Amino acid sequence: MISDRLAESPLDSVPTTMRRHVFFIAGFDPRGAESYYKRLSASLPPRASVSPLEPQGAYGALWRWRSPPTETTFEFLKWDDIVDRHWRAKGRLGAQVAAARALVVYHRCGLLARARNGARAVRWALLVMGLGPLALAVAAFAFPFAVGALGAWALPYGGWLAVPALIAALFVGDLAWRKLNLEWLAKGFACIVETAKGEAPSWDARCAAFAARIAEVERANEADEIVVVGHSLGAILAMKTLARYLSLGERPTRRIVLATLGNIIPFYTWVEPGRGAMREGEAVARSPFVDWIDVTSGSDPASACRMGPLVGAEAQVTRWEPEFHRILKPERFRHIRRRPLDFHFQYLKPSDSEDGFDLVRMMGSPGPFFAEAPR
Repeated sequence: MISDRLAESPLDSVPTTMRRHVFFIAGFDPRGAESYYKRLSASLPPRASVSPLEPQGAYGALWRWRSPPTETTFEFLKWDDIVDRHWRAKGRLGAQVAAARALVVYHRCGLLARARNGARAVRWALLVMGLGPLALAVAAFAFPFAVGALGAWALPYGGWLAVPALIAALFVGDLAWRKLNLEWLAKGFACIVETAKGEAPSWDARCAAFAARIAEVERANEADEIVVVGHSLGAILAMKTLARYLSLGERPTRRIVLATLGNIIPFYTWVEPGRGAMREGEAVARSPFVDWIDVTSGSDPASACRMGPLVGAEAQVTRWEPEFHRILKPERFRHIRRRPLDFHFQYLKPSDSEDGFDLVRMMGSPGPFFAEAPR
């Protein structure tokens, strides 16, 4: 068992020279810490010793792994309860309505037009997601009508062929909606839009709790490096969390590392009245206490692509293109290119290359987390 490896491992006698504390905020995923524990533990090198998953306060769960000379504490900051409420709030029809609304919102705020340069993947994803329900409705009407009319012309009582044609159209449309993971995408964008516009409770209280926990770990001074990782929609919360941390007036003994992976930040900041989150992001980017690098692929349809997390702001963030086409074997890259959800989760999986971006390797590295990042 993975959870038994820490106590049994002979590596416990090997001295540790790097102690890293990683805070992780997941994206729009209601599965919680247990899912990530199993997924990441399975990705670690065989010689790594892994501790059991244990709760940490009201909003956290953590585990540790040792791969000498490094010991990594991975703390999962929980907001999956909020995600779960958003997920359950909308059925299939509600998600389709939300998809069409998100397309209208991002068109009106100008972000859809901005996405023509550097973010075509997400622009096409929004168009397919937003126009998909309309296309389905048109197909569900036009195809059965055409089949029924042709059947009535060619066969006695052939108009009844419209019924199986309608069933087939609905089946194909539903299959396409599920295969392209458009419901997940629609509910995620609905969560962003509704929260940014104040139609749903804000994440501020949860981010404040996360910030307090980071401050607690920093003050304990037991880690050589503190890393905050925000994936996908979680990148928004990671940015806001560090803004809350800085507002506490804390003076960390070393720069806190912020890694946003597959970020979707502009899709929040551009629709929020007053642009408060944009100013928070600028404060984080300019802080001498934070080292922020964004790792987002230009081909990821569930991210801001090459726009960067602070597009439209005065401050900018260093970008690191993960180059999945280079760091993965051709067959693995072809696999994720055909599956947008797998592409979006590749940030959290090991690469096939010995250099470049690899979150698992970086978390266990004895050197600085961003040692290989561009500057």
